[in-house]
Amino acid sequence: KWPRSRATITFDGGAVGAVAQSPFTIFTITGRVYIHEMTIFCTATLTGATATLSIGGVSDIDAFLGIVTATTVVTNDWVAGAVTSSPGSMNHPYAHGGAQTAASPRGKAVSENITGTVATADITGGVLIVDIWYEPITDNGRLS
Repeated sequence: KWPRSRATITFDGGAVGAVAQSPFTIFTITGRVYIHEMTIFCTATLTGATATLSIGGVSDIDAFLGIVTATTVVTNDWVAGAVTSSPGSMNHPYAHGGAQTAASPRGKAVSENITGTVATADITGGVLIVDIWYEPITDNGRLS
């Protein structure tokens, strides 16, 4: 069984969610890890005009989640790219052995922090829960 880490992102348009504060750290990586799977679930609808969000790292801002318009993410959505699933159901394009793409939430070796990038406008409200199942590559490989 792989270790799992969870992060809760509460957007407020200030410290988290402001374009000026991007990128913001979601997970801190120690050593190197292999990401087996990432899920993103919305517990409170995202707000913020034309705001966009991507998840990746400093060197590849959309490595895990391609750019999504924040206001399309509503409570009870599973977020898996530019198209979110129907509320309450998991319509994850990679959940059943689907192909890995450039902005894929699975199958990536990582050695830098996982960050979120807000662009276009501030995300002024909403909550996302991000879960990652990973495997350490190095002896000190951790994700927190």
